[in-house]
Amino acid sequence: AGTGILSVLMKKLSVSKVLACEIDEMARDKCRENLELNSVMDVSVLGPEELDGSTYSLVVANIIDGVLLKIKEQLYAATEKTLILSGILIENEEQVASEFLELGFKLESRSVKEEWLCLILNKA
Repeated sequence: AGTGILSVLMKKLSVSKVLACEIDEMARDKCRENLELNSVMDVSVLGPEELDGSTYSLVVANIIDGVLLKIKEQLYAATEKTLILSGILIENEEQVASEFLELGFKLESRSVKEEWLCLILNKA
């Protein structure tokens, strides 16, 4: 559901090319439902196995931190400029940040809400 909501937001903010990626088929269906409910029709909803190696100026990943770490190389490869990571538990900030910085990202900003952290990274 979060991917669909983020995709709607990106389109409402006039992002021209939005691709929503969900691991689970039921989550992809829910994403499509959210897009339809918000009259957003020009978003591709794919599973990770369907990604074709394209890159994007902005990549948003709202996934629990353990999964973010598992797919960090794919996120790096898909990002032209900016990567926004959310779904990070505050106690895991150091590990997540250091692993993404080691890939070649630079930390631009961070924000915390309760026990959750969001990192905004740019390619160095």
